[in-house]
Amino acid sequence: MKFSLRSLLLTVAWFIAAALFFTSLPLWGESSISLLAPLEHLRIGYLFVAAVLLTLCLVVRSLSLGVFVGIITALNLWFVVPTLSGGSRSAGGPVHFSLLHANIWYDNATPSQTADMINREAPDIAVLLETFEYFQGGWLPSVKGNWPYRALCGDSACANMILSRWPITLIGERSPWRDGVSFPAMLAVRVHHPQGDFTLVAAHLKQPFAPVLQMEEAKWLAQYLKNLPQPIVLTGDFNSAPWSPLIRELERDAGISRIAHTGPTWPSGPLTYVGIPIDHIFGGPGVAASSVRRLAPFGSDHLALKAEIELSPAPAGPAPLAGEGGDTPRLVPTP
Repeated sequence: MKFSLRSLLLTVAWFIAAALFFTSLPLWGESSISLLAPLEHLRIGYLFVAAVLLTLCLVVRSLSLGVFVGIITALNLWFVVPTLSGGSRSAGGPVHFSLLHANIWYDNATPSQTADMINREAPDIAVLLETFEYFQGGWLPSVKGNWPYRALCGDSACANMILSRWPITLIGERSPWRDGVSFPAMLAVRVHHPQGDFTLVAAHLKQPFAPVLQMEEAKWLAQYLKNLPQPIVLTGDFNSAPWSPLIRELERDAGISRIAHTGPTWPSGPLTYVGIPIDHIFGGPGVAASSVRRLAPFGSDHLALKAEIELSPAPAGPAPLAGEGGDTPRLVPTP
């Protein structure tokens, strides 16, 4: 039998297209199987594979393959495009502030770049994840004194940190290490802005390789947010793409919406453009983001986000008791 390069390429292309169609089906986000659940989050990567296949269709001149890959492309675009464009679904208010969100990565080999990034961007508030105590010495001393108020997790050891220009009251903290595997790493504060108060929550959920526990964390977080004083800004590493069932259920159950639309934030290296948007900023009623951008790599496996937030604040005053478990508010002292 005569060897045909076209036949070989066509066979390989059909095999890849069949596998791509299988992984593109909107089934895996609901799966409780650890190896299947992550498939839902990779749709941007699927689109790049589909683009390569469509190019190959031109080379091998196969209309049927092109139509099949076109269907796969349309399926993934249906989920991805709405989450990467658009803005807040609610109008903002008179309070404006800049918010930096960054998972600084406990295994960051160049922690000094974290301090450089924070000092350079100079946000009004910085939310930092994976700030384990043993790791802070490599970057925190180099952060300049523009953020006199720092909220850290105490006994919960949730490894979240909030730096603020304005006074903050700590109103809640949880971690899977202290409170149980169904709890996210969470830190909640009330920010006392000169024009009024608002609630800021930093959260870090498990990876999708533990889909059942990840969903339990999201459900707990949604109920917790319902008990917090408005207005609410939620930011974190949710280890979930914005089109995933987890994010949709969190928005619905907590009455919040994703206000900062970005491209992929993980991984931060050469594969960024085919990665996953897993770092998100949400807002409750009256909270909007007028702009958001991904920052340059700073040594972490995540890209950081910087957003300009607008909201209608609550009247200034002491933060009420909030959240499951009867957390006691306490004002964070100036260092």
